[in-house]
Amino acid sequence: MSQSSAPPVTAPLSPDQFLVCGLGSVGQHCVAILKDFGVIVHAIDYEPSQEWEIPALPHLMDSLITGDCRHIETLEQGQVRHCRAVLLVTADDGVNIEAGLAARSLNPKVRLVVRSAKDNLSRLLGQQLGNYVAFEPTQLSAPAFAFAALNSATTGFFAIEDHWFEVTQHELGSHHPWLRRSRLHSLNTPHRRILTWLPSPHSPARKTALPLRSSLGSWVSFFHHWDPLAKVTLGDRITTLDWIQRDGQTGNTAPWDSETRSRSARPGDPDQETGEDDPTEPGPDRRSQRSGGLDSPGGKWGRQCRQTLRRICFWQRRTDSPYPSQGKGQLLQVFILCGLTVFALLLWGTLLFWVFYPDIDFITSFYTTMVLLLGGYGDLFGAIEEVQTIPWGLRLFSLGLTLAGTAFVGVMYALLTERLLTLRFQFFKRRVPIPKRDHVIIVGLGRIGHHVGLLLQKFQQSAVIVTRNADPNLRSQLPIVEGELSQVMEEVNLSTAKSVVALTEAEMDNLEVALMSRAANPNIDLIIRTYHRRFRDTVARLFPYTQVLCASELSAEAFAAAAFGENVVSLFRLHFQTILVTDYRIEAEDTLNGLLLAEVAYGYGVVPIFYQRPQEARPLAMPSDDVRLQVGDRLVVLATIQALKQIEQGVMAPRNWQVRVEQARTADAAAAGAQVIARVTGCIPVIAQTLMDHLPGLVPVPLYQHQAMRLVRKLQQSQVRARAVEVATAL
Repeated sequence: MSQSSAPPVTAPLSPDQFLVCGLGSVGQHCVAILKDFGVIVHAIDYEPSQEWEIPALPHLMDSLITGDCRHIETLEQGQVRHCRAVLLVTADDGVNIEAGLAARSLNPKVRLVVRSAKDNLSRLLGQQLGNYVAFEPTQLSAPAFAFAALNSATTGFFAIEDHWFEVTQHELGSHHPWLRRSRLHSLNTPHRRILTWLPSPHSPARKTALPLRSSLGSWVSFFHHWDPLAKVTLGDRITTLDWIQRDGQTGNTAPWDSETRSRSARPGDPDQETGEDDPTEPGPDRRSQRSGGLDSPGGKWGRQCRQTLRRICFWQRRTDSPYPSQGKGQLLQVFILCGLTVFALLLWGTLLFWVFYPDIDFITSFYTTMVLLLGGYGDLFGAIEEVQTIPWGLRLFSLGLTLAGTAFVGVMYALLTERLLTLRFQFFKRRVPIPKRDHVIIVGLGRIGHHVGLLLQKFQQSAVIVTRNADPNLRSQLPIVEGELSQVMEEVNLSTAKSVVALTEAEMDNLEVALMSRAANPNIDLIIRTYHRRFRDTVARLFPYTQVLCASELSAEAFAAAAFGENVVSLFRLHFQTILVTDYRIEAEDTLNGLLLAEVAYGYGVVPIFYQRPQEARPLAMPSDDVRLQVGDRLVVLATIQALKQIEQGVMAPRNWQVRVEQARTADAAAAGAQVIARVTGCIPVIAQTLMDHLPGLVPVPLYQHQAMRLVRKLQQSQVRARAVEVATAL
C-alpha cells in the first residue's frame, strides 16, 4: 500500500475558550452553562467567594484568577488572547465596560458580552467596536415574573421588528372550537405553530405521551414531541405561538386586545397544508386574502379604517402624554402662524393710521390698531358723529382688523389656555387609585420591580406596588403604598388580589411575604424571586403552590447564548423551562448552512418563526419547512439552552422515518408527486422523478417524523398514495 493511500489523520479540534469576569450569581450560572457546552472556561474575580452558590463550581472552572479584570496583566492570565468570548458580568457597569475595552485591545476578534444598563452607551460601543452585545439582567428576567403574575393564558409576548408574537396556553373545554379538528397537525396554520401538547388524563395518548421534563436529556425535542396524527380531545392542554401583528397587514392587534386570543381559536382558520408550502409566495398578503372572514364586512375600505383605529388605540396606550409628539408640533405651528398674522395686521394698521392722520403720532396709531385687533371697534367708532367724519374705506378696514383679531387672537388664547391646563394637570397629577380586586401586588421596587410594574400596565393588568422607599415619578403610572405588607394588607386589598410578586433584595423577606399572603388569601398565586438555586429548589419542593424564579439563572442563559455569537431577542418561561428567542445570521461555516428549515426544526429541536434573505425587504413570519438556508440569511428561532448547545456542536437528532410511495393515480399526479418529494425532502428532482417512475418504492432520504408525515399529506393532496414508516435503527 502506498503512503498516499492511507487515510489522513486529523487532529481533534481543541474546544473553544471563554473568560467570565465576575463570579457573582450571574457569573456562576454562566460558568455552569458554558461548561455544559464542553468548552474551556477561565474566570476572574476580585475576591473569591467563601461559599459558592453552585457547590461544584470550583471544579468546573479550568482556571480561577484573583484580581481586577480591568488590568491588562489579569486579563493576560485569563488567556484573553485565546478566548472566543469574554463575559463581563460584575455588579458594576463601569467596571464591565472598562474591562471590555481592555480585553478588546488585547484580542481584536474577541466577542464581548457585557452586563450593563447603559443602553445608549452600549449601542454606541456596539457600533464602534463590533461583535459587542450588552444585557441588563433585570430587563431580561422581568417578563418571566410579569407573565407568571398574570396567571393567564398568555405566557410570553415579544416583537421582532414590526411582527408581534404571543405564546398562549389553551385548555380545551367542551365548547372549544378546536375540538372540531380531527388531528393535532391541523391546528398548525400560516399564523400559528404548536409548541407543546399535554394530552388529557382521559385521552388514550396519555399513556404513550412523553413528559416534557424527561425530553430534555433525550433526542426528543422539547417542542416536537407531540404526535401529528394524535386526536384532539377534551381536556388537552396545547401551547401555541401566534403571529398576531404586522403593520399594514391583517391582524394588526395589540396584545391586550380581546380579539387576539379569539383569533387563535376560530374554526375558519386556513389550514397550514394549503398556505405554507411555497416559500417564494408573499406570506402576509396571501394570508390576508385567505382570512376574508376577519376583514368583512366593509371590504378594503373598512379593513383600512379598522387598521387605522387599531394603530391609534395602540399608540395612545403606549404614550404617557395626552397628545403624540406630532400633534404638539402641529399645535405649535398653528400658534406661530396666528402670531405672525396678528403681528402683520398690527404693523399694517399702525402704518395706515399714521399715514392718513398725520396729526397723531406713531404710538397713538399703534395703540389704535391694537384696540381694534382686541375687538375694540365699538370703543373707537361708537359715536355716530365721529363715524360721519371717517372715510368709509378706513372704517371697513378697521372692521376687518377687529374681525381678524377676534379670530386669530382667539385661537392663540385657546391654545395658551389648553397648554396651561395641560401643565397644571401634569403638575398636580392625581394618584392612581388602588384596585379593589383581581390585581397584582408587587412587593419591592428595585429595577426588576419597576420593569414588572410597567409590563403589567402595558398588558392592562391592574397592580399596586408595596415598598419602603417610593419613587415619586412612578406615582402617576402605578399606585404605590409605602410600608411593610403586614401593615398595609387591608389598604392594598390582599384578600381579593390575584397574585403577589415578592421582588425584594432579601430572599427571606420574599419567602415571608409569600407565606403571609398565603395565610391571608389561600387562593392567591405566589411568585418569589430568589438568587440561589439551592434555595429555589428547596422552596419549590416544600411549597409547591409557589412559583420560585431565580433571576440570575434566567439571565445567565441569555449571556451564555450570546457568548457563542447568537443574539437573544427575548426570553420567557414555558413548562419550567427558559425559552430563548434567538436571532441567527447564517455564515459559511455555520452548522445551519445549507439545511432545510424542517431539518433545523426537528433535528435541533427549535421552532423557526422568522426568516429573511439578504437585501429582501419583506421577511417571512412563520416560514415554510421547505426553505433552504443560505449564507447571509437571517433566522429567528425559539430554543432551549440545550437546543442551542446542539446547534453549536452540530449534533442533530437521528432521522428514523422514511416514506413509502405506493401508487400515483395519473401521470400528472406522478409528476406533481416528484416535485413535492424534491421540495419537502430537499433531494435532487431527478432522483424524485426516478422514484415516481418505478413505484412502489421508498423515498431515498431519511426523514424526521413530522417531516415524513407532512410529506405523506402533501402526496395525498397530489393524488399519490403513500405512508410513513418508522425504521428500526437510526439512519
